[in-house]
Amino acid sequence: SKEVENYLIIGLSNYKLGKFKEAIDNLIKVTELDTRNKTAFHGLTKSYFNLGTLYFKKQDFIQAIDNFEKVSKINPNDVTTHFYLGHSYLR
Repeated sequence: SKEVENYLIIGLSNYKLGKFKEAIDNLIKVTELDTRNKTAFHGLTKSYFNLGTLYFKKQDFIQAIDNFEKVSKINPNDVTTHFYLGHSYLR
């Protein structure tokens, strides 16, 4: 639908601008409207991962863990996410 397409474009644009929280809001909307939209799920995992790494670098490990766990639920085989998640728990 046009609504899904608009949310997807805005979400991916926000991601490219480094506005990860805004990207997540829009991409979640896409996944709610279209549960099989692979582009939205991919963008969502990238946004959560990038937010996680930002929190990790700021040493806000509770927020980092929250975001890495969201990535892990969507893509449980992502080794890099598990690496950061493990290191976040160790802190």
